[in-house]
Amino acid sequence: MRTRKLVAVAAALCLLTSCGQAVTVPARTTLEPLRPPGMDDTRGALAPTQCPPGTGPEFVPERSSLKPAGIAPAQAPPGSTLAEIVRRGRLVAGVDQNLNRSSSLNPRTGLLEGFDVDVVKEIAKQLFGDENAVTLVEVNFSNNFPKLAAEDVDLLADSITITCERRFTKKVMFSSDYFISGQRVLVPKTSGVRSIEDLRGKRVCAPNGTTSMGKLMEPALGVVPVGVREFPDCLVLMQRGQVEASSTTDSVLLGLKDLDPATVIVGERFSEEHHGLAMRESDEELVRFVNGVLERMRADGTWKRLYEKWLRDPDEPGPVPEPPPAHYIDEE
Repeated sequence: MRTRKLVAVAAALCLLTSCGQAVTVPARTTLEPLRPPGMDDTRGALAPTQCPPGTGPEFVPERSSLKPAGIAPAQAPPGSTLAEIVRRGRLVAGVDQNLNRSSSLNPRTGLLEGFDVDVVKEIAKQLFGDENAVTLVEVNFSNNFPKLAAEDVDLLADSITITCERRFTKKVMFSSDYFISGQRVLVPKTSGVRSIEDLRGKRVCAPNGTTSMGKLMEPALGVVPVGVREFPDCLVLMQRGQVEASSTTDSVLLGLKDLDPATVIVGERFSEEHHGLAMRESDEELVRFVNGVLERMRADGTWKRLYEKWLRDPDEPGPVPEPPPAHYIDEE
């Protein structure tokens, strides 16, 4: 009976998340690290590039952005992306559709919702006085940066961790930090696993192209990384018994746990992930405008309200954290 229930849940999730593509998983006796597609070696494409040298103890290069300039949308420099957005009358944002609590499709309303979606709406509201003046374009971790580079979207709100590799090789500028999470582990409640240390030699799932997969591929952890396309695919594999755990940031795991109450998030964070909205590095006026919106959200309580609504784990009571402070490259 339990097996039939798990298969039914897996099938339903596949319909909701387009996870029907075949995923090759090694036999349960295979303990050699599985090298996911697109990875050239055990560190893969996520090995960090060298950040520029800092200028002081508070200067964090990969988490620094451009200082807000108080640009009025109507006075955006001609030819800039900000001016084009104002002319168009709508912001175009790339968001995921499979990150429950961050950005996912509500099957009852047919609308996208979540923390990232609400942050984008705050930007639209400050641009146009209308939070609904935004077009949400579906992206995932295999195509989000290409869609940004191709100018299909103005910005990405895709639960993206800020890294030097992404900043300099993807040619993007990140906003200031808009929330902090950390990598943990999701397992069945009956598994007996209490932390990442209990998973040495076991299969642990994360999507390819994420910093979570990069972390799992570190030899020191001793796990067998299994790569998939989307985060919910990991949940399906775990329900089928084909992996022992899923591992990514706790904000994403919280959404997966909602989909399957028979799972639990365990262990302490073993990474610290700073998240930013990604924009093309040439779009400085847009970056400064977005950072101004984030500053207002920190100051007027909007950030805490949205965090309470979307990212609070009911199983881990405690105060809502303070929003992360902004670090600006061009601070005096």
